[in-house]
Amino acid sequence: MVALLTTGLIALTCAPAAHARAGAVDVAFAGDGRIALPSAGSFVPRAVAIDRRHRIVVAGYACEPSPQTRDGTCLIDGDSSFRLARLTRDGGLDPKFGANGFVTTPVGPGRSQAFDLTLLSDGKIVAGGIATDGTRVVFALARYRANGALDQGFGTGGVVLQRVGAGYAAAADVAAGPGGTLLAAGQAIDSAGARTAVARFTADGRLDPGFGAGGTRLAGPAFSYGLGLAVASDGTLTAVGLAGDSPDPTSFRFGEVRLGPEGMLDGKFGTGGFAQQRVGTSASFATAVALQLHGGWLAAGAATIPDGRQAMAAVRGTATGAIDRHFGTGGAALVTTLDGALANDLVAYGDRRALLVGQAADAGAYRFATARLRPTGQLDKTFGTRGIATVAWSRYPVARATAGALQSDGRIVTVGIGCDRGGTGTPCTGGRSVLLVARQLGGLSASDLQVSGVPKRIGRRALRRGPRLRVGLESPVRIGVRLTGHDRFSGRPFTLLEIYRATAGRAFRLKPARDAVARAASGRLRLEVRAVDSAREAASRRWNIVLR
Repeated sequence: MVALLTTGLIALTCAPAAHARAGAVDVAFAGDGRIALPSAGSFVPRAVAIDRRHRIVVAGYACEPSPQTRDGTCLIDGDSSFRLARLTRDGGLDPKFGANGFVTTPVGPGRSQAFDLTLLSDGKIVAGGIATDGTRVVFALARYRANGALDQGFGTGGVVLQRVGAGYAAAADVAAGPGGTLLAAGQAIDSAGARTAVARFTADGRLDPGFGAGGTRLAGPAFSYGLGLAVASDGTLTAVGLAGDSPDPTSFRFGEVRLGPEGMLDGKFGTGGFAQQRVGTSASFATAVALQLHGGWLAAGAATIPDGRQAMAAVRGTATGAIDRHFGTGGAALVTTLDGALANDLVAYGDRRALLVGQAADAGAYRFATARLRPTGQLDKTFGTRGIATVAWSRYPVARATAGALQSDGRIVTVGIGCDRGGTGTPCTGGRSVLLVARQLGGLSASDLQVSGVPKRIGRRALRRGPRLRVGLESPVRIGVRLTGHDRFSGRPFTLLEIYRATAGRAFRLKPARDAVARAASGRLRLEVRAVDSAREAASRRWNIVLR
């Protein structure tokens, strides 16, 4: 006998599960929700993506610190090379990728570091960052086949070293563009200063002459840096990062550049294609961006707040570069916890929610931190503790999340830096960086309920047979479906059909309506599908159906 939920939907249990709130670590992942891989050697992870086979792909770099500075993340010096890892959906190293799940690639003759990755539709992987070409630091790209081998059809032996501007140049983010092109955003030097730089490459790794000035475009004020990149389907791109008057961090502001498909500055965006915002009380900058409806954008990063702490920051803007005042407080959302926080990445949901991924400071240590925002910019109180969740490792008191991604079932994968061998502070001074991976429960949203077979119109004969529907959900949930209407004579509401047996992801038939009910129903019906997950988070969708 099935039980009736308070909403009037029949509860159908696929599998019982313990109560766990969205944002909590997923103990089904490696038994603890957390993975540390010190035996794999040094790894500074900077980006993560989920491929079509639900595998977890991580990009960053191997790091051998200099004995002089002892910088465990090799940002200042030390030997470093591109490094990738691939894990199975549930956290095991994928033996079909590289050497036991890892690939290490020295790019160029000196130090090289990957800061981002993008997955292509054919299964190939592109990692982008910096390398040395002669005496200059340059944009660096490497393309890999699905098994981790370098793709010899790209650049020179699978690698591209590209000088941009007149001196130092670094790519911080990469993205796939239309027609098989690749785009990279970062910083480069020209006569106007050290500015936001964007380069577009053809599918074989050459600069695309149809973009900007010979394949590149520099924009923004005298000191700016593109740290995040998003590309629309028509090739229009938005790069976000920092805009400053100098390298002094106290002058940093959120900065955005918008370029058209040919690499020309969009004159309708901000001032000549560039916009900037002062967020918080002093230093602020963006690290990631996601596109929104109607040409809008959402950027995430960090800002200083009045009490002197650093907060995760998110800013939403319009297609013209103006701030969307309906988001957060005056267009910005500031989130802080413990001794301060920083967003290193941004994950956008299809329903305009957003997940900020980064770190929270805690009495000289750090832990992974995620915060989920509603479409209004307010914290989603169904996630974590009042919208914020942190993940700590007992062995790694310094643990910083650098990137995040969503699995198809809504679970959240975050990767980051764990300081081993007693390393301290954000550079892991005196130690080394190891790869940390965590998975958190994501909860449910209306966008997760993929329901097919809902008719716009239905006849009374079809009601007597019972309509067929399909609910596509991968995670174990309780599902309920109710079809309601009104008596066309008395106007009273009543339930026509309720589901009493179904399995998520499969088609099912609603219980047939009795002849008298079908005859008495008025011409407008309401269908509601509701799911409740193992964390007792609920989501529902509703449709109006015309009864013929």
